[in-house]
Amino acid sequence: MKKFIHMAAVLTLLGTGSAANAEIIPTPYSTLDGQEVISLYSDKTWPWSKGHAYFGPAGQFQATTGPQDSATGRWYATSNGKLCFAGEWTSGSTSTPSKRCWQHVRDGDGQLWQAPVGGTGQRSNWTRFDSAEMLIDGNPRKHLYMTASGQRERIVATRLAADDLARLYADRTWLWDEGYAYFAPGGGLTAAMGRESYGEGRWFTNAKGHLCINSTWHSPQYAPRSSTRCWLHARDAEGNIHQTDAEDMTAWYRFDPEAKLRHGNPNAQQFAAIKTRLSQ
Repeated sequence: MKKFIHMAAVLTLLGTGSAANAEIIPTPYSTLDGQEVISLYSDKTWPWSKGHAYFGPAGQFQATTGPQDSATGRWYATSNGKLCFAGEWTSGSTSTPSKRCWQHVRDGDGQLWQAPVGGTGQRSNWTRFDSAEMLIDGNPRKHLYMTASGQRERIVATRLAADDLARLYADRTWLWDEGYAYFAPGGGLTAAMGRESYGEGRWFTNAKGHLCINSTWHSPQYAPRSSTRCWLHARDAEGNIHQTDAEDMTAWYRFDPEAKLRHGNPNAQQFAAIKTRLSQ
């Protein structure tokens, strides 16, 4: 079973959220009906700056606001366009019931807007609402809720040093599900995905525990494109290495070097053949 971890260092969860500055809604505008609000949020995840909320299709609500802060309850929509979620918000050993609501309206141009309801100056913090940009399909961050709510073991780990990480990958081939990447001792990189794409570039490590690939990829299906991608590595007290995509850090996986890394460059001839064929 794949395990997920909470870093010993403080790591900020990335998310889109609704952090835009408050705006003034163009008039006239109308409130959404409850069914439309339900269709927008059902089985969707709303990322926040330090957490997220998941709105289950049967009305179940789960949320996190930090590594040890979570909420469990129900969500619903009112006939006048409010999205509400009510439940127990837990932080450590403290639990507090709470309900929060967000009003949703549509302006004359069809643009959706939302604002929190309640408190001083209620509904004064209007922001544009784009469900395609602000909501994620399904419940991809469930593991964060499971960890924050104490339903999954929290493993404390520390980032690998840059030198240790470099020694781990140098002159090794990392096996992917449908490809591989070879990390040459001098920093060169060759990689392939399937038989229709290959990449060349450089690799490096840094003090943040990142292994990074800076490469240009080629394929008959698209123009050459360059990208940089990094993976964060951390070691737990038992010596196990865990890995996650450094860009969003939403899922951690146990990384077994014996299973995932091969000595040398056993795919060198295969890579050369793919490059020659696709370069013609």
